[in-house]
Amino acid sequence: MLLDRDLKIGDQYSRSLETIFIRQNFGGCSFLEMLREVVPEKIYKEASDYLDILFKEHVNVKLVASLNPLGKVHAYFDYGQRSKYLAFQFSRVHNKDRKLFHLLVTVKDITAQVLLENELEQSQKQTEEKVNMMLSLSLIHISGAGEGVLVQQVGPGPAAEAGVRPGDILLSLNNQKIESVAHLQQLVKELPRGKRTPLLVKRGNGALYLAVEIPAAGAQPG
Repeated sequence: MLLDRDLKIGDQYSRSLETIFIRQNFGGCSFLEMLREVVPEKIYKEASDYLDILFKEHVNVKLVASLNPLGKVHAYFDYGQRSKYLAFQFSRVHNKDRKLFHLLVTVKDITAQVLLENELEQSQKQTEEKVNMMLSLSLIHISGAGEGVLVQQVGPGPAAEAGVRPGDILLSLNNQKIESVAHLQQLVKELPRGKRTPLLVKRGNGALYLAVEIPAAGAQPG
């Protein structure tokens, strides 16, 4: 859609806008008023200031583009009952005399993309939490020791509860040989929560199996 200097929407616009904004007849409407209906007041004010800058004749276009407050915005519809993530992009349009004439606004519904990113981020957070439970808290300062890894310090957590001690060498986890600290971290990532898993430990001249358990999500360590 095109915006004039009064930030009014032109009569010609993509019909996809009607789907995105769940309304019709944009021609002649105030872009800012339309925006105010769907975004928080803070974002609305930032967008208003941003559009003022875009209509100035001499601006650093690349720098201004990086300041776009509507690059990814959470918009609310039907009195907050529905929401979408939208991405707005703005391009300055000049007339034949090189005078700034309009702003071309492109709007995309990026809800699916943002939700997928959030899901992946949450999954990564849970994975890191699981690794931290086993390593950062329970097996601190682990260093390689040929086959397996040497435990230098044990803190509170599942490994300590399983009976791991400083000086132990961890040989296998869940019946998979531990080749390095990085490999152990990967094995921990794959462990199921709330299930006891065999951990083979070399202690002194002997070896023994311990049972380690990563608590289920939301459960408090014992």
